Amino acid sequence: IGLGFTASDTANSPFAEYNIESLPKYFDAYATSGVLASNQVKGELKSLHDGFTYILLENENIYGNITDAFTDKMQSLALVNCLNISGDLTSGAKNLVLLNLTASSITGISGTISRSKFPNLKSIQVQNNNNYVSNIGYNIEEFKDATKVYATRLPNVTGNVDLLTNAANIVLEHTNCTIYNLSQLPPNLTELSFNSGSIRKNVIYPTSRNFPSSMSRIGLVNCELSSADIDRLLNDLAQVTTWIGFRSVNLTGTRTSASDVAVQTIISRGASVTINA
Repeated sequence: IGLGFTASDTANSPFAEYNIESLPKYFDAYATSGVLASNQVKGELKSLHDGFTYILLENENIYGNITDAFTDKMQSLALVNCLNISGDLTSGAKNLVLLNLTASSITGISGTISRSKFPNLKSIQVQNNNNYVSNIGYNIEEFKDATKVYATRLPNVTGNVDLLTNAANIVLEHTNCTIYNLSQLPPNLTELSFNSGSIRKNVIYPTSRNFPSSMSRIGLVNCELSSADIDRLLNDLAQVTTWIGFRSVNLTGTRTSASDVAVQTIISRGASVTINA
């Protein structure tokens, strides 16, 4: 039976400040996000014992090559603002185990996340939130069955959102991805945030569809819809009964009175509606 540990389990934990080499070998999970002050956990990635299946390290003084964390059992790896980590994601052997990968605001990591290297990857979050220079890339079409697809400020992330089939969460901001037909979005989509950058592009919503009963947000920046398509989309979103998380609808274009009731319904259920001309 695997054991997990999060530093929040107790404020007086003997493991609250230490080198990752000290992690007991019977642990298979460890997380520091939102629990410890920055740099309380130190050490080299290759010091992690090979029994871990889940690691989340945020704002920690961890160093080394990211490929050292791709052990035979590691299913979920999240490294956030750990600025001393480097490595090429294209190097090393094929990884058949990793399901979830998060690499956020890490300058030293480069390379392409590919299906051939990570054939079972289902959740990808690579974000450049603090405007660091990063060379991480991937083609979202290679992971069209992924459940979560995130990328921000990463020009080497490419592909067509229309081809994704299974994603519940799609956040693609300032990448080289494209989006066109919103009617083709995955059926279980609960979150969409797409920013096409400085150049306004046209998108369409030609036919109605059913959204999940619970949604977080629909946000399209510099992606212009016709008035008819905005009305159609708002009327469909009015069927959503529960709004969670961001609770927002943000569209580009203009709408007509045909969506007045829909807008009031969405607002009454706790979400905001913004239409940017």
